[in-house]
Amino acid sequence: MSTNASPYVVNIVDLQNIATGIAGTSQNSLLTQAQTDIANIQEMVNFETKTISADIITSFTQGKKIDVLANLNLSNASLYSNSNLVSLNTNGVSISSVNTLGGTNTQLAIDNLANTITFTTAGTQSFQMNSSRVASFSSDVYVGGTLFVTGLVHSSDKHLKTDITSFSTSVNDVLKIESHRFKWLETGNSEIGFIAQEIQTIWPELVEVAPNGSIGLAYSRFIPLLLESIRELNSRVSYLESLQNLEKIDELDTLLGKLENHLRDN
Repeated sequence: MSTNASPYVVNIVDLQNIATGIAGTSQNSLLTQAQTDIANIQEMVNFETKTISADIITSFTQGKKIDVLANLNLSNASLYSNSNLVSLNTNGVSISSVNTLGGTNTQLAIDNLANTITFTTAGTQSFQMNSSRVASFSSDVYVGGTLFVTGLVHSSDKHLKTDITSFSTSVNDVLKIESHRFKWLETGNSEIGFIAQEIQTIWPELVEVAPNGSIGLAYSRFIPLLLESIRELNSRVSYLESLQNLEKIDELDTLLGKLENHLRDN
């Protein structure tokens, strides 16, 4: 046996030396096939790093894939997928994949003990779902289609806020908003609503910019604006009612005066 044979792949170097040393192998289909197989194996195996390239293996397999038909036991070894580390913990119930995207470490973990799926970016959990189908997000969520919900609650706890001040607006600002009927370019669906760029010139606080640069509206933030507009209208109505009451008082005073004059004359 050759002294440089790898202890991890038995006799590959020795078999290669024997096969390539036989004259006239092109006339013997079995030896030719053996030479090809051995050459393929040596291309797959890196003896210096003691690794086998799965990408190269698949180039010689049917369907360009590797089927594992029995248990795969990794002893003091790591499993990688497209340069991503796939690791099992010691109790064998959690699996995670770690990738580096733009210098940020990301991790997806499935834990069978806790019954959770967790996505972590730069050490911070951004998403988790449990067996009760309760999902929690700690970052922005972008939905490309229609989102149907049976209930929607906005966080509004006083203890989560600072620099709280009173707010007021004018009905005239509300009247500047124009409603539109339009179709979405992507789906062709018809809808009614507002144009974000128009709202941005009046209330920039209602506008959010997506990562792709498109502008969105926080429709729920319209509620305080509409409420303050209602307050202003209510004040106007109260004022007009007070004027009417004054007119009625004046009219009543006039009638009483006429009645007094009539009684005096008689």
